[in-house]
Amino acid sequence: KWPVTFLLDRAGLSAHDGETHHGVFDFAELIPVPGMTVLAPRDIQELRAMVRFSQHFNGPLAIRYGRESILMPQKCESFTLGKWEVLKEGKDVAVLAVGSMVREAVSCAEILAQDGIHAEVVNCSTVKPLDEACLLRLSDRPVVTMEEHLATGGFGSYVDSFYAARQKMVYRLTFGIPDTFIQHGSRGKLLKYLGLLPEQMAARIVRFLEETGSKHAGEETGRCCPGDPGTL
Repeated sequence: KWPVTFLLDRAGLSAHDGETHHGVFDFAELIPVPGMTVLAPRDIQELRAMVRFSQHFNGPLAIRYGRESILMPQKCESFTLGKWEVLKEGKDVAVLAVGSMVREAVSCAEILAQDGIHAEVVNCSTVKPLDEACLLRLSDRPVVTMEEHLATGGFGSYVDSFYAARQKMVYRLTFGIPDTFIQHGSRGKLLKYLGLLPEQMAARIVRFLEETGSKHAGEETGRCCPGDPGTL
């Protein structure tokens, strides 16, 4: 193993740098590489912890972070490889979020709570390897993934493959970027365009739970991402 760290700046939607700068293909490129470790910090505090961790990590490591890394209320003084962070407890649905989408996931859960839906929000800071213990624990309820990456070949697809390999019948919903190139615009406008604002995702999750038959469905597998984007 080679102790090298790749810092992938402008991951996800790079709002003000033009449409050629969106970093939405890296998971699909990195996850299949044998021996590669892939990290995605929820904010700048966790990014700092990951960089400190990388100084003593003996292997190829990629850390992908967005252009607009900000501080979250929860403190992050250390980082544990392969251990996901539960930010909010909930029994009705599990929301697994990556990187910048962690903030959106927390806001989405607050909106769902107003409808009586209790969502567990998980910061999936280690994208590869997956936190398998956490995924197995959550397999008794619907699982939603959120990422600023193409839905094809991204984190959600990786979670799908984990459950499929273990024949776990879990209702699944993926929020990501559809199979298209994204135009230029502010991050807020682009999230709305893609159906990735907290209120948009909350409404889709409510429909998803209704479609699966209950808040605690877990007998079949389904997968979905936002429909074709509209116009800005």
